[in-house]
Amino acid sequence: MRADGSEKRPADAAGGGRFGKRTLALILVGLLLAGAVAGVTFRDRIESFLAEMESRDRGAADARRASGAAAAAVAVPVTAMTVQAGSISDILRAVGTLSAEQEIDVTVANPGFIEELPIKEGTRVRKGDLLLTLHAASAAAALADARAQLRLSQQRYDRQKRLADQGYGTRKDLEEAQASLETGRASVTRTERAMEERRLLAPFDGTIGRINYSVGAYVTPSNVITTFRALSLLNVDFRVPEIVASRIRLGQVFDVISADAESSIGQGVVTFVAPDIDRATRSVTIRGETANADRLLRPGQFVSVALSLDEKASVVVLPLEAFVFALSGTYVFRITDGKAERVAVKVGIEGDDKAEIVSGIQVGDTVILDGRNQVRHGASVRVTGS
Repeated sequence: MRADGSEKRPADAAGGGRFGKRTLALILVGLLLAGAVAGVTFRDRIESFLAEMESRDRGAADARRASGAAAAAVAVPVTAMTVQAGSISDILRAVGTLSAEQEIDVTVANPGFIEELPIKEGTRVRKGDLLLTLHAASAAAALADARAQLRLSQQRYDRQKRLADQGYGTRKDLEEAQASLETGRASVTRTERAMEERRLLAPFDGTIGRINYSVGAYVTPSNVITTFRALSLLNVDFRVPEIVASRIRLGQVFDVISADAESSIGQGVVTFVAPDIDRATRSVTIRGETANADRLLRPGQFVSVALSLDEKASVVVLPLEAFVFALSGTYVFRITDGKAERVAVKVGIEGDDKAEIVSGIQVGDTVILDGRNQVRHGASVRVTGS
């Protein structure tokens, strides 16, 4: 308010928008002089000037409206999701090799000809079933001779014992008869054992492998007749980096994943953690065992192992498709008031298709999924799906 009570108007309001009083006065004087020279009336010049000013104002308004429409037209279409809490596991993955828990090479203790071979390749046998028999004629003769010698030694000992009891025999003769008797017993035991070894029995339930010899073949202890394996329980051997070996414990459960099917086909249990570290690979050998009742797995097969080292519940979790990875860090685009806001995040546990957010994003925030690589910080976005 002025001292006389009148209202003080801004300079631009008094001058028609852009011009102050002094500037407008100068313009009017100039128009008056120009009109006088050109023979144009002062009123005509004023009306022309005001019409030009109104046209400029309309042009500026139209330009602002066009700019707003263009900004709305360039809003980037994106899909988004609302951040929620969830659970995530720190999964260790490795490649393992299967082997039979029980496996033997079937060989003979003494050389001989194969007389009987009732097994067939690939068949299953029970513990105690006959695998093969060697020709036993010479062994049977040796056993008969040993038993005959034992009877003779027994008779000699009994005679010396009676004489000693009657006071006629010497102590030396009795001791020699006793030693001969013990030698005869040992000889019989040895030959009986040799007879038993000519019949090979299955030491456990298992499956017959490839048979390398047939009936009538002469085999020695160095010849492997076949391989016998128990396939109902298999070992899984794999290696892990030394930095995570301390987090693996005996009895820990892991998933066994087929290399071709890429799906879990069973579970295993850690049974051994090597006490040493391989100096060349800086890794530690882990052994587990897995059931194979349906015989889907085979010794020598490669499988993937997935072992959970840690699990967290009720944490901020985002799918990996929400992240933008750069040399300067990891980012997520959050939608705020219709605009994309690039936010730096700290990632914790990483899973197969999601990761934990330690800081930067909170539950309830809206983040961009598809379209995150097409937007920039501050750009307008239009959510088309979730």
